[in-house]
Amino acid sequence: MDDYKDYISSVLCSFAVGDALGMATEFMNREYISDNFGLVEEFVSPDISFIHADLKMGQITDDTEQTLFLLERYIKDGFISPYNTAEALLKWIEDTGAVEKGYVGPNSLKALNDVKRGIDLKLTGKNGTTCGSSMRVLAPVLFMGKCGEEQLKISIADCGIPTHNTNLAMEGSMALGFAFNAAISGAKIEDIIDFSVRGGEIGKKISANEFVGPSSTQRIKYLKKEIETFRNDTELINFLYYVFGTTMETYDVVPASIAIFLHSGKDVWKAIKIGSSIGGDTDTIAAISGALCAAYSHSNNIPENIFRFADECNGIKMKITPIVEGISKIWRIKHE
Repeated sequence: MDDYKDYISSVLCSFAVGDALGMATEFMNREYISDNFGLVEEFVSPDISFIHADLKMGQITDDTEQTLFLLERYIKDGFISPYNTAEALLKWIEDTGAVEKGYVGPNSLKALNDVKRGIDLKLTGKNGTTCGSSMRVLAPVLFMGKCGEEQLKISIADCGIPTHNTNLAMEGSMALGFAFNAAISGAKIEDIIDFSVRGGEIGKKISANEFVGPSSTQRIKYLKKEIETFRNDTELINFLYYVFGTTMETYDVVPASIAIFLHSGKDVWKAIKIGSSIGGDTDTIAAISGALCAAYSHSNNIPENIFRFADECNGIKMKITPIVEGISKIWRIKHE
């Protein structure tokens, strides 16, 4: 059971540190980051941030907060549904002042306002194509642990439906969720990617709300084939930013995060630094890629001074301790 706790804690801490390190550079362009910071290896003051100047250096954002609020609710209820997902996200907005802080995503904010107005949850997320559901997909995956494909599919979908019930969002969320699940199950890196592709193929067929856009699945398949051609971090970063894009759209964030995972392997800190330096949606990409590397490596190599600063700023240990306890009990029961 202690092994479960250490593992879950490592994954969640890696996610939170990635979010915190990438916060200040979020939506800076590639040239600005490269010219001013090179590879981001320490916390940057948000005073120069384009969108987070009112936050503290090293502060986490909606990525981590939503994940923790959802896990807290799922553990309390013992199940996942679109309804407790929506209620947990509404509680998150109210308790954290997310609107005032300016980091609630546009699709999520509109959808959750529709939820408050009593609109059917099958309709509230009908326009959501951005990465809001992908960035929080770790919550249903960790809650479910090692589980069957059908259970995994339903849980990921139920977490996304209230805000991101579209083909593009579901494809990316399912691809990423299946990758996390495979990593948790101890799969080899090539099998993690294959399982991710399977998840994406399933996800794009779930929603009836169809939007035109690139396929996360096809991009992941391409990156798996080409990843060895990138000779260093800079070549990968420039390709992802300039060729594929690193906007907040699901089809940008998910393939970029998985590519960084493929490139970094078990080097969690490397993935977080690359994600924070890439430009665009840096905090989400750094959080996801760092957590995926941690899930795969069953550990993290984040420098102690970096984690200590993030913990002092956000109270990460205090926030995740009851969640780690809850998930580890669920995992233990499933394996008895």
